[in-house]
Amino acid sequence: MTERDLYVGQEIRNQYILSKYMAEYEALRAAADRGIPVKIMRVGNLQGRISDGEFQMNNRTNAFTRQLASYVKIGAAPASLYRGSVNFSPVDETARILVKLAALRTETAVYHVCPPEEVPYRKIFQVLERFGHPVEAESDSRFEQRLAELSRTREGRTLTEGILLERPNMAYRDTAVSEELTAAVLAAMGEKWQPVTEAYLEKYIAALDDLFMFE
Repeated sequence: MTERDLYVGQEIRNQYILSKYMAEYEALRAAADRGIPVKIMRVGNLQGRISDGEFQMNNRTNAFTRQLASYVKIGAAPASLYRGSVNFSPVDETARILVKLAALRTETAVYHVCPPEEVPYRKIFQVLERFGHPVEAESDSRFEQRLAELSRTREGRTLTEGILLERPNMAYRDTAVSEELTAAVLAAMGEKWQPVTEAYLEKYIAALDDLFMFE
């Protein structure tokens, strides 16, 4: 999905996602039919500040942190996840880039406000292990079996809720997103994202630990 796309067959699974989709549709329709200039900012996976790793106090309502906590509580994750990566958009860096893009004198534009480099899950799990939260990689089929077993009990469903609410089964896959056009605009402005380093991940995990996210 690029900045030039609105619908590429993605699944719109709840009212929150539908409201965002319809807001974009109406804004783009107003631009096309009435010439109203609009800017659409699509942000990535908002997480802790680049400066200190801190984020929202209600981390338990954040989809990604809930998923991460479930993997920690189970003590395992599917091998396919270990081999993958995830977008990490520190909230303070995202705000800085948003302000820069908002100040541009343009007509209608859509921006993907997220860093061009994703973070390997392997690095996240390595940092978690250093904080005393080991997460082992196991085959996708074995992990799916584990989820099925856990879902049979109330305690098991509590452990796995962060995973099952966002990914009902192993067939679910994220839609690939490109920020190439936005990156070109930022480069022309002389702007770029600060990298998500291992030191940042340590601050981020420490902040979640302090909020008892993994208990």
